[in-house]
Parts: sequence; C-alpha cells; structure tokens
Amino acid sequence: ASDFAQRRDIHVPASMRAKDPPQRRRGMFDGFKPAGPAPQPAALARDLGQFDQHRAMTRHARAAADVMRMNDRDLPVLAHQRRALEQARDAMVKIGSYAAKDLERAYMREPGLASETASGRTQRAIRVLQLEAEVRADPSLRADRFVQRWQGLERQRRALHREGDMSGARQVRDRMGAMAKGLERDPQVESLLRGRRVELGLPSNTARSVGQGLTEYLGIGRGRGLGI
Repeated sequence: ASDFAQRRDIHVPASMRAKDPPQRRRGMFDGFKPAGPAPQPAALARDLGQFDQHRAMTRHARAAADVMRMNDRDLPVLAHQRRALEQARDAMVKIGSYAAKDLERAYMREPGLASETASGRTQRAIRVLQLEAEVRADPSLRADRFVQRWQGLERQRRALHREGDMSGARQVRDRMGAMAKGLERDPQVESLLRGRRVELGLPSNTARSVGQGLTEYLGIGRGRGLGI
C-alpha cells in the first residue's frame, strides 16, 4: 500500500510498507473468498458502533493469531480454533464484506499486527481496511498494486530458480498466471496497464492484451528451458 499512499501524501508506518512477497505456504486462510460489494472507506463499520467494531476486530485477530501459530509450528488446526475463526469472520462481515480477508492478508505479511490488534490496539488494522477499500474503489490504485505484486513475484520466481527450487518457482509462476488471467475480470486495470507494459517485462509495442502478453511471457519462460 505504500506506493499509492505516498503518491497521495498518506503516511504509512514502516512496518506496513510492502515487501517482496514471501513464498506462499498453504494454510487456514487459503480459499477464503467472501462475496459482496467492496465497502467504501467512509462506509467501514457503518452498521456497527465503535465498541462493536473494536470487539469484532479484536476477536478476529485473536482467532487468526491462534491459527497462524499452529501453522508456524506445522501443527494441525484444532476444531475449536477453526470454529472460532469462522465465527469471527462472520462477525467481521458487518464491518465490510472483505474485512476479514483484508486483515488476514495483512496479518500474514506482518504477524505482529495480528498480536497488536488482538491486544485491543486496532488503529493500524482500521487503516489497513481503509487503504484496501481505497484500492478497490480506484482503478489506478489497483493498477499500481498489480505492478508492485507482479514485480515482487517475478523477483521471487527468479531467486527460487537460481537456488534450484523448481517446485517453488513453479508455484510462484502459477500465482502470476492467476494474476494475468484475473485481468479479464478488471478491464479498467487492463486498460491502465497498457501504458505500463515495460514495468511488467513486456514489449511496449505488442498488439496483445496485457493479460495475454503476461500469460505468453510465462509460457515463453518454460519454452526457453528455464523450468519456471
């Protein structure tokens, strides 16, 4: 979130600034795809009072932190922990359709934020929700995020290949492929990215769509024998 925040003079603490994404590990949060329209920044927690919002976020952070600790220890998530997280997610829907998903992603990037929110200090978590809502409402911010994530994954993919981790490199490539295919569902971002092809590693004068070009780029990588 730091790139687009800086362009709009929004101060983002150093601990919230984007880093190259770590290699993904499957966990409890995978596959969580709440449906519904994205909340606008001003509409966050519209249906909840401040106390109820605080309580829902704290409860969710505690449940998420429990699951993350089990994952970190390579232990199975217990049934009561799974139920606690699902119930906490249900309560978060009143804050916003994507609130639980957005915070869980933030907690995976920065586990300390989960502990902070679980302790009752919810200010930074609220700011995460506001920034995520701004991204969903603004195609230019979504385009910024796409470029940032793509470049980070590309660096990670190449690093894994250099280390000889072909399986990890293929997993990252698959994530990039899903991103490229997802542009079909966001024509506004696809259009904005046409002028940023070079930033994505594509030639600037191609007639293909950005999504097609990125998919072909990943396929060309395999054809050149890189194994990624």
